Amino acid sequence: MHHWTKAGGPVITLEEVLSPRNMLQACDRVITNKGAPGVDGMTVDQCSGHFAKHGASICAHIRQGTYIPFPVRRVDIPKPNGGTRMLGIPTVQDRVIQQAIAQILTAHYDPTFSEYSYGFRTGRSAHDAIKQSTAYIEGGFRASRRVPRDAFSRFHKGTRRLREARRR
Repeated sequence: MHHWTKAGGPVITLEEVLSPRNMLQACDRVITNKGAPGVDGMTVDQCSGHFAKHGASICAHIRQGTYIPFPVRRVDIPKPNGGTRMLGIPTVQDRVIQQAIAQILTAHYDPTFSEYSYGFRTGRSAHDAIKQSTAYIEGGFRASRRVPRDAFSRFHKGTRRLREARRR
């Protein structure tokens, strides 16, 4: 059995990640998030049937260490100010595996994060961080360091892109 641990932290097993319940939840989440097909052309609508048929084999390959993720499909996305940027789109199958891992890691580690941590956390956003910062300032708290005026703008753009990528 495979274990990952951090000194004094939770033990996370591969069996926990690959449990039928977790894999089913991951598949449901990928379907809900929608998104474009990867290099194999499989759509999210085909996800449930694919995992019903091949899920045991996929999990067996992961357990044996022989699973090889598919290449990501590269797509040029237009930028608001002109030009393009490259976006990598994993296959639906690989997104389910990534989601299954993320669900277990989040369940174990999210409770250990500071209540003041907002970045890349479920149910929290840059907007929430700005609202909380505004409340502190209006409550009379002052920052001990100056934050560059465009810091929140850069942070907002990064989180917006992450959310957009997750939806695909």
